[in-house]
Amino acid sequence: MIMLDMFLMFTSSLILII
Repeated sequence: MIMLDMFLMFTSSLILII
């Protein structure tokens, strides 16, 4: 669960950067 949340935050950060 926590790993999934971290993954979502990581992907959202990449999308924001792009």
